[in-house]
Parts: sequence; structure tokens; C-alpha cells
Amino acid sequence: MPITDEQCFTKSQAFHYTRNRLSNQNNYYNGISELQKDYEDPEYYYSRPPDFSQKQTPPPLPPMNSMQKIIPTHLVIEHKQRSGCNSKWMSLGCLLVTVTILFILSLVYFLAWDSKKDANFGNTAQFIIPKIQDKHFIESIYSSSDTNVIKSKVNVDIMATFLLTLLITKRKLCLFEAGTDRSDESKKEYREEHIESARLLQFSNLSVNGTPIHPIQFQRYARSLGVDADCYVIIYDRGEVVWATHAFWIFTLFGHQKVSLYSGGINEWKRLKKNSAQYRTESGDGTYPKRSGHFRAQWNTAVICTFDDILTNMELRTHDLIDGQDREQYEGISSDAVYGHIRSAINIPTKDIYDWHKRKWRDELDLISQFRSRKLNVNRLVIVYSSSSIRSSLIWFALRKCGYNSSIYFGSWPEWLIRAPEFLKVIPKKKF
Repeated sequence: MPITDEQCFTKSQAFHYTRNRLSNQNNYYNGISELQKDYEDPEYYYSRPPDFSQKQTPPPLPPMNSMQKIIPTHLVIEHKQRSGCNSKWMSLGCLLVTVTILFILSLVYFLAWDSKKDANFGNTAQFIIPKIQDKHFIESIYSSSDTNVIKSKVNVDIMATFLLTLLITKRKLCLFEAGTDRSDESKKEYREEHIESARLLQFSNLSVNGTPIHPIQFQRYARSLGVDADCYVIIYDRGEVVWATHAFWIFTLFGHQKVSLYSGGINEWKRLKKNSAQYRTESGDGTYPKRSGHFRAQWNTAVICTFDDILTNMELRTHDLIDGQDREQYEGISSDAVYGHIRSAINIPTKDIYDWHKRKWRDELDLISQFRSRKLNVNRLVIVYSSSSIRSSLIWFALRKCGYNSSIYFGSWPEWLIRAPEFLKVIPKKKF
């Protein structure tokens, strides 16, 4: 569509109008910038300009009167030094008073204790307490409120006279005859004749092939025989002391604290009976009171060792190891079975400890020399083994009698022969 002259004029007018308007705005802003001052007018901000030429100074202090007294603002506390002589005398006096009071209290306590002890034990017969010559030959036992309970320390091996004294004075005693592995024969011999008030201790109720029974089983059996925790247990045999020492070890293993062995046995008792009627015997099932005891079994780990304990000792060497087999069995020259010994074990045959022909123990001094000759130290622990735990108990009892802390490896040589490695076994090669 063609553009007319009027439209061109109108557009040109609009252009000139817009241009003039922009130029007027620029002139306005330029005028403001020219009129703006480069400094601040003091009269605009202050009614009167400040005079910085005069410097303000503080007023002078009033004159001080030299006669005026100055009052201090704090008090001075003076400490008077005490006399050293008085403090020393006071300390010495307090010390003397304290020592005097303690001495008086100690004296009163010991006097009261002696009077109480005399009142409790004044009626106890002195002749029933055994004489103690060596602390290594005794065992500690618990005291009880019962006047019939032995409150002293007892030997592990007693004499017939001491046993007779206990029976006459009716002390709290549990007397047992040790049975053998021949159960029927033991019952028959017991019914024929036994020491008065003795009870039969059957081997089958103590261990199975030398292995101790469970503590709960032994506790039940001991209670059925009337054994209490404070009962004084004495065991004797019928000529085979090894069964009595095994029963002694079983009671010790299950935590009974008062056990002794009458090693003379029924044979010595009957021989003494011929000279004195006080050594009484009886027949039948016995006249002891039928009641249930309150003994509580506890496993005493100090008197028993296992296969693992022996293996550990082979490395640590904390215990001395004793072999209680016969010399032929120890050296492996016996033809009965495969014999030998544990490496590093010391051989002490039972015949060196107990005289089987006379049926009596070797003299105590002889036993001590036997152990010392094998270089056994009383301060070291000892482990005993043999062909069975029953025979081991004989050596164990002799060691205990001489003051050694010993334990029994109840698995003995048969278990070691099967389970132990070859380099820890000494088995000589037999010549066929």
C-alpha cells in the first residue's frame, strides 16, 4: 500500500518531538550536577560552627591539706607467731593419749577373748587331740558348734590308740572299711567281722575301673551312709592298703576336708583285741545309726590331672612327674602287656614306699630320703601315675604324708599309651 504525504509528515513530527524531549531531559540532569556543591555547608548542619581552636581541659584538683589523716581503705591483719615450744608439747601430749587408749583397748580385747576361749573349750578333753610334730603331715579341718566334732588338726595317718580314743569318747566319727573290686567277697568279709560301728565302703560306688564317678553320685552315696560336712572320716582296710588309699583320694577329690587313714587295718585291730577288750569288733551289717547326712560334694582340681594337663606339663615343666609302676613295667621288659613310661617321668616303685610282706609303710624318714634321692622338691607340684589310678593312690598318699602337694593322673599309662604321640612315650623294642 503506498504511503501518503500526510503520513510521512506525521511520522517526522513524532520523531522530532521525541528527540527534543530526550535533549531536554539531558539538559535538566546536567543542570543539577552543576548546581551541586563539592563541600558540606556548616550552617546547614549547625546553628553555630564549632570552635576547634579552644581545647577543653578538666578542672583543677582541690588543694590537699597536709594535716589531714588518710583513712586506709582495707585492714591489715597481723599474725602473731606462735611459740614453737607450746605446739611441740601439744603434739606430744596427743600422741601419748592416743597410744594409751589403744593399749587399754587391746588389753581389754585380749582378756575378753581368752575368757571366751576358755569357756568354749574348757570341757574338751585334751588327750583326744593328736600331737602335731610337722606341719606337712597334717590337714586342716573345719570347726563346728557341735561339741563332738574334732576342732583340731589331724594326721592323715593315725594309730590304733587314737582311733580307740575317738570311739570311747563318742566323737562325731564316720568309720569306713574299704571294699575291693571283688564286691561279693568284701561284703562277706565285712559281715563276718569288722571294727565296731564301721560301715562298708563299696569300691563300685567310688569309681569305675579307676575313673571317679560323678560328684552328684558320690554325694548321694555319702549321704546315704550318714556322712556330714563336718564328719571326721577314717578309713581302714583288710590287708590291702591300696583300696584304703584310693578311697582316701576319692573323699579328698570330692571336697571332704577331714579324712584320715588307719593303715593298721582290721588285722592289727584284731591282734590288739587279744590283749585288751576295748578293741571291739562286731559282725553283721553294723550298728551305726541309719540316717541321711548333709555332705555336699565339690570337685577338688588340686588332686587330679587329665591327659591334657600332662601334655601341657611336657612343655611348661611346672610339675615333677612320678611313675609308680614296678621297675620291669617302667623299663618295658615285662611280658604281661605293652609297658613303658612317659618321657621325663621318675620311677618310684610302690615296694619302695610300702612293705607288702609286713603290710606296713616305710619309716617316714626313709620315705623322705626316697623322695629327696629322686630330686623331688617339696615346693614343686607333683603328678603321679601308674598302671591305674588305684595303684597311683599309694604313691600319692605317701607324698601327701611327707608334705608334697601332689595329684593323680587317673588315665594312667593305658590312656597315655593309646593317645599320646610317639615321641612322648618310651617303649623299648622287644626282642623276639
